Amino acid sequence: MAIDGREAVLWTCNDGAPRVYTITGGDLPEAMEKALTRVWSSGLPLRDHIDLRRRDFDNIAIAIIRALSAGSTDEVAARQLSVSPRTYRRHLASIMERLGITTRFQLGARAAELGLPG
Repeated sequence: MAIDGREAVLWTCNDGAPRVYTITGGDLPEAMEKALTRVWSSGLPLRDHIDLRRRDFDNIAIAIIRALSAGSTDEVAARQLSVSPRTYRRHLASIMERLGITTRFQLGARAAELGLPG
């Protein structure tokens, strides 16, 4: 985050996709609070984040599970993650293999069971 008193630039990564917010205006503190509240609320609770790390799920795996839950196509999800569709599918296959499942439907059910973000 960079702030010069009149303008702020906030960089974040949401669902694996980088985002940049430029905040300007007369009431910079209020605008910053709104922007940070929005970013904070989209994050994963710390206990869930730690649990997923213990299960060896990285940010890409979590973003892929979220994309599937949101109904995104492979192409759209791959673009949001800045990877090729083939790489996206390879990541997806790895997640499914680690969970011992064979279909995307099973992945959704298993992810809900494990408390993975959806």
